[in-house]
Amino acid sequence: MKLVNFTVNRDLIALEVDGEYLDLHNNYDFVGCVHTPCEAELKWAATEGDWVPSTIPRHLIIKIEGISYYEERGSIAGVTTLEEFGFFESSTLGKVEYSGSNWPKMGADLLLFRFVGGAELAVIGERASCLTL
Repeated sequence: MKLVNFTVNRDLIALEVDGEYLDLHNNYDFVGCVHTPCEAELKWAATEGDWVPSTIPRHLIIKIEGISYYEERGSIAGVTTLEEFGFFESSTLGKVEYSGSNWPKMGADLLLFRFVGGAELAVIGERASCLTL
């Protein structure tokens, strides 16, 4: 999977977009995923709280295109808090008990989002981009 305009931070809870650290675990709520057989859009909104920096984008979308594998494990409906995310060996489908990598590589480009409560979203795609609003 090619990351077009963002990177995954080494802490596996944040994105970096244009040099800005965007903490999906503490400062954003997951609001849902819209997907077709070819692409998915994971949507996030800034959490309401005095710890959330007022300068961060209020919304962001992670768009994954060219999907060859997509699986929701457990119900992601109503889930708001990301536990961690990262890249895993594609052959494992992310069904492992260890943390992933912050960078995709050949044979390890399955992007797995783990949510507090146990739900997971696993995706293999050709490219991913991040839109901030």
